[in-house]
Amino acid sequence: MSFGGQRVHVRCVTLRPMGIFGRLDWLGGSHARRLRAVVALVLGPLALVGAAGAADPAAPFELGRSSVHRQNFEVRPTAEPVLFTVECAPDEQLVSGGYIVPNQPVSAVFSYPSDAKGTPARSGEQPRAWTIGVTNATKTTQVIQVVAACLAGGDGQSSVQVVTETHLENAFTMSADCPDTTARSGGGYSWEYAPPKLATLAVSGSYPQGDRRWSIDATTVQGDPNAKAGAFASAYAVCLSGVAAVPSLPVRLDVLSGQPDCSTFNQFAACLVPRNGVQSARCATDQVLGGGGHHVTVGTLPGPYAVRAAAPAREGGWTIVVGGFSPNPDPISLDVTALCLAAAVVTPPPDDRAVPASWDWPMLTGVGLLVLVLLLLLASLLALRQTLRRQRVRDRQVQLPQLEVVVRATRSAYRHNEIREVL
Repeated sequence: MSFGGQRVHVRCVTLRPMGIFGRLDWLGGSHARRLRAVVALVLGPLALVGAAGAADPAAPFELGRSSVHRQNFEVRPTAEPVLFTVECAPDEQLVSGGYIVPNQPVSAVFSYPSDAKGTPARSGEQPRAWTIGVTNATKTTQVIQVVAACLAGGDGQSSVQVVTETHLENAFTMSADCPDTTARSGGGYSWEYAPPKLATLAVSGSYPQGDRRWSIDATTVQGDPNAKAGAFASAYAVCLSGVAAVPSLPVRLDVLSGQPDCSTFNQFAACLVPRNGVQSARCATDQVLGGGGHHVTVGTLPGPYAVRAAAPAREGGWTIVVGGFSPNPDPISLDVTALCLAAAVVTPPPDDRAVPASWDWPMLTGVGLLVLVLLLLLASLLALRQTLRRQRVRDRQVQLPQLEVVVRATRSAYRHNEIREVL
């Protein structure tokens, strides 16, 4: 444009409001694509982590509730152990079991996890029932009770670990251990009955030990004093996945003494002292009772099968009842322990060959995620800065089209509006 013979160059630029996508378009096609990629790189992991959390949330593990099955059985006189079995429901998991028997000479000689027919569970198998082996040295039919402790409605799954050994010594201890990925919820014992080749056993203690071990203390009951018989014994540990088993603090059971009884013995025999005791160990209110055990800490039990009851009590807790006769009133004490279950998902050992099925990154902690986001933001800012710098350089090099306007005017003293434009 020219006024009075002077030319003025005018650049025409169209202005328009721009949002984020307008700015991306203003940067140019390639730069917009790069910036979009950077934005996606920043927001993508966050969106994926959020989506993974929504699709696969860390839902609490369902422990379930205690379900105790009890059944009474009649035991006829027998010197050979007779088996009695109580099952869990089809949708339940066995965690332990026990028994209640009348006073001697009715004896519980076996107590172990089994299948529905009473066959002892083997290592790695899922037990479905609890079995008791009973002898009855009386001349009348006696009533005993078998108890199976189960979990109903839980997510865990039980299995069994078994250790079988031959022992020639008079007293021994043996144990079975649960795998690292499981929790011990109960345990038991059995032995092969085949006298006089094999001695009969009396288990004086069956109890949790350490983190995942179940131990038994046993003594041999020699049928023939002139024979050197061994014992073929098995210790069982019931293992439950997906839970934590916390032993309660041991509760002490002191076996009391009664008045000596001399009525049934001749002049060459000493009088015997009746001994009795009962004790229960309980779990916290937010825990579920699994199983329990007993361990003699002082003295000797009043008889080889003096534990008359080892089972969950109806009012809750794991209960031990001792009854028998001792030649003297010496102190006898036991520790009674309950195994209490709490929900706790156990992390399996790492497997390099495993392919993750979801965006569940164990190593991506809150701090790690924050550092990742900051690094991605920094990378995006640097990329944006570089893009803007390149755009400014290109703007300097581009010549915008010019519009030339020439204005010619004739001055007049009388007519000032005679102005004519020539384009």
